[in-house]
Amino acid sequence: MKYLTRFAFIAAWLFLCAANLQAAETKPHIVLLSGESLYGSATTLPQFAKRLEQQHGYRCTTIVREGEHRFPSLDALGQADLVILFARRMQLPAGQLGQVKRYVESGKPVIGLRTASHAIQNWLEFDKLVLGGNYHGHHKNNLSGNASVVPATKGHPILRGVADEFKMGGSLYKNTPLANAAKPLLSGAVAGHPAEPVAWTHSYRGNRTFYTSLGHADDFANPNFHKLVTNAIAWCLGVEAKPSAADIAAKYGVEAGEPLNLTAPVDAQEVCILGADVDDVPHGHRAFQLKLARGDATPLAFGVATIKRVATNDGERASPSVGRELSDCFTS
Repeated sequence: MKYLTRFAFIAAWLFLCAANLQAAETKPHIVLLSGESLYGSATTLPQFAKRLEQQHGYRCTTIVREGEHRFPSLDALGQADLVILFARRMQLPAGQLGQVKRYVESGKPVIGLRTASHAIQNWLEFDKLVLGGNYHGHHKNNLSGNASVVPATKGHPILRGVADEFKMGGSLYKNTPLANAAKPLLSGAVAGHPAEPVAWTHSYRGNRTFYTSLGHADDFANPNFHKLVTNAIAWCLGVEAKPSAADIAAKYGVEAGEPLNLTAPVDAQEVCILGADVDDVPHGHRAFQLKLARGDATPLAFGVATIKRVATNDGERASPSVGRELSDCFTS
């Protein structure tokens, strides 16, 4: 009996290990390439990758160049679901250039940051061909400016939660005109000069490509930049980005820490996100007050489920008819 118990324990442990390994392998794998020294991407990209892993569940591999014109290895490109490139004028060895080209030609998504427009000196066509850009220099470093959302694209998922206007961390790149298929999302302007595109989408070999000329160290300190690139990752991978608590709060007209008055159908997942963020409490604990504007008997639709009664104050608890996903948010 003792040996059977030990065998059962080992078998269960092996099963859990295999299940965890399988779950990890199903997470999108992002390879981030740092190949420049002007903007400190050897520091900012690994930090950003860590955030992607911890907050969004991606698997990330960051590769920092060794020497001026080569990476230690690009074998990880063979298992990548998305590549984020932040390099400048690298003269890649033929083998590594071939690996980059094979990835691009496979039709998988690409994200380019700042100097990615002139990342590979022996493949400068990458800018127009893949990114859809037209880099031809930049304005003086002392000309600071703002990036603004292009009005016609305000509803694009990459712009969700991004401010309509925010300060750029570095100089404004000159990229006009873009490729015909490129769709500008952000434009930038500095005093005395015409506006330039700052972020756009493109497609090569049927893929989804995103590029932004942002990427200065100060941009990495800006929440709008983080939101922009995180949304772009989800868009490139075809994964719908979850709205932030700020987006949801604006949708339902609620301020942080205030009761949420619901008079229309709401989304269960949004309620969970908002509750966990607004009061800064762990998921599964007391979130926030739900007050029904027309009384406790008013049903509020959650797709196929409804809330029929929600108590306020310290004992918030959803009706069993809401289902597990929502009721978990209101257990104390």
